[in-house]
Amino acid sequence: MAKKRRRESKRKWEQEKLEEIEDLAQRHEIRQLYQKTGQLKKGFQPRMSMCKNKKGELLGGEEDIRKRWMEHFKQLQNSERNGKEQIDQNIEASAQEQCIEEPNTQEVRKVIKELRNNKTPGRDDMCGIGEIWRR
Repeated sequence: MAKKRRRESKRKWEQEKLEEIEDLAQRHEIRQLYQKTGQLKKGFQPRMSMCKNKKGELLGGEEDIRKRWMEHFKQLQNSERNGKEQIDQNIEASAQEQCIEEPNTQEVRKVIKELRNNKTPGRDDMCGIGEIWRR
């Protein structure tokens, strides 16, 4: 039964990718066409939707995973409330230690020009923003 579902899922995924590629070819979007073709060449890569509970045991059910994420974020939220005063004190202390001037417009433009084109943004999403600002 699981093999049948996996096969069906793979066929559905491949069909969707082929339709996307055909659509991109019709719209003459070459860069995205090659990216999608590369994904199709790599093949279907199933993703596991599991996470661990506090004890380290694997949770597989969608509802169990959702509950675990709720617990996790509630725990983070509570720790943020308790540590907020400490963070505020640290910010005030560091602000007093060093005085950093705000960047001027020329400095910002220079940094944006130095950003590379067509690169995936990192954790700070800066590469994608640079392309938008240049337009």
